Amino acid sequence: MKVQGLILVLLVPWLAHAQQQYYGTRVANVALSGTDSQAGLQVIPLLAGEVITVENLRTSIQALYNSGRYSYIEVDAESAPEGGTNLTFRVRVFFFFGNFRVTPNNLLERSLSSYVRLPFGEKFGASAIDRIKQETTDVLKAQGYFEAVVTPQTEFDDSTRLATVTFHVEPGPKAKVANIRIQGGEQTFSQMEVLETLDFKAGNDFSSARLDKTISDLRAKFTKLGFLNTRVNAQQEYAPATHTVDLNFTIQPGQFTLVTTDGFNIPKQKLEELVPVYEEGTVDPDLVEEGRVAIDRYMQQRGYFEAMVASETIEAPLDNAIQIKYAITPGVSHRIEAEATCTTAPKTSEPG
Repeated sequence: MKVQGLILVLLVPWLAHAQQQYYGTRVANVALSGTDSQAGLQVIPLLAGEVITVENLRTSIQALYNSGRYSYIEVDAESAPEGGTNLTFRVRVFFFFGNFRVTPNNLLERSLSSYVRLPFGEKFGASAIDRIKQETTDVLKAQGYFEAVVTPQTEFDDSTRLATVTFHVEPGPKAKVANIRIQGGEQTFSQMEVLETLDFKAGNDFSSARLDKTISDLRAKFTKLGFLNTRVNAQQEYAPATHTVDLNFTIQPGQFTLVTTDGFNIPKQKLEELVPVYEEGTVDPDLVEEGRVAIDRYMQQRGYFEAMVASETIEAPLDNAIQIKYAITPGVSHRIEAEATCTTAPKTSEPG
């Protein structure tokens, strides 16, 4: 008789009746196989000489599961030569993830753990390997290996119960950039000015990291000129026949934003530091208010303790523009003068 370690199997009536020849017999011997350690025998409540029942067999399997050592359990029963029944609990011990490797090891710019969450120390499971395999494939595609094939291989160390997973990669050719197309933003910058900003040139190796940097640089170029909410979309078109990628950039310059002060001059560079719409790349009432508070603090630091700062937002929808004006009433400038006084204590003679 073989009873699998899925506990509910023992509740199926036909199985119990089909193997009832062993139920009611006495246990001759209890053994544990599938592991070098015999510690599991200590948790099995079924002992030699006891009568085998569905209940005590189920309880024994449950006790092994509850020990947390085993991922699978089944029971073999066979007649003992001297009478009774020999029970062998066949187990599969839990392994834990110990190490992860990618070969060849020069494909990724950084370690695998910087791209993918690796379950170090967690219980071994096939679903985790499938997830890492898919995410590793995605990372390789992002680095230009669009045809990469990833094959996982697992090695188990019985002495440590640790599993080492190696992801063997057949990378295929690394894709290169073919054509670069720009759409949008022509009224602000010429195509040549935009192309000079790109981190890509035709013939360069493709990578998503370089693409992300290019998008960031394009946004910064428009933001520097006063265009906030600039959107840059980049579409990739991979051609397997030539192993090349076409890049299509679509630029929406966003809203032209002008920040000014009235009543007190603040240098432009300092104003951009104080008003967070430039850093955030967008305009909303909370950011405008943060800017007003920052300007007020700036005035206080310069000695204008009675300064008053008010903000006004002026929109020009037809021109897709907005002006943020801060009206500053500085008041009187105060200078803080500190007078330092040095007092020297008279000398006293030292004891002889």
